[in-house]
Amino acid sequence: MSEEAKLFQRILVAFDGSSASGAALATALALADELHAVVRVVGVVEQLPNIIGLGGGLEHASTKQAVVRTETEGVLARARELLDLSGVQGDTLALDAGGRGVASAIQSVALDWHADVIVIGTHGRRGAQRLVLGSVAESVARLSTIPVILVPHHATPTGASAPS
Repeated sequence: MSEEAKLFQRILVAFDGSSASGAALATALALADELHAVVRVVGVVEQLPNIIGLGGGLEHASTKQAVVRTETEGVLARARELLDLSGVQGDTLALDAGGRGVASAIQSVALDWHADVIVIGTHGRRGAQRLVLGSVAESVARLSTIPVILVPHHATPTGASAPS
């Protein structure tokens, strides 16, 4: 086994159901298949801001948070199906951000799981759209103490098809 193969035995993939995260998952699965690695697919349940005075109160906010969690679990169920179809060993995890940013939550789970590499899709936004929407992928790359593979939303690894 080459040194590169030993290096990437635990691959963490950030997945939110978008085309960018689909390309990242396809890339991670192809890499894991080639290297006989394990994959963990993570979906981050973002903490909704508690905005006082906009109706509904805390009960309404709690219901909305439950909807976000259910949506994340649904997205991860699709990822689980793709993982099973690929034959790659791995699991999925719905991670509560707990008031942290998404990038920080991804970095934290990568370290806790002892990931060797993080694979994350990038939408390729530029200009004002990037300034307004930010870039989770860029933040992960800046925060990370382990290697990060940024996968363009339109990328398809050789021999694989991007999940949708």
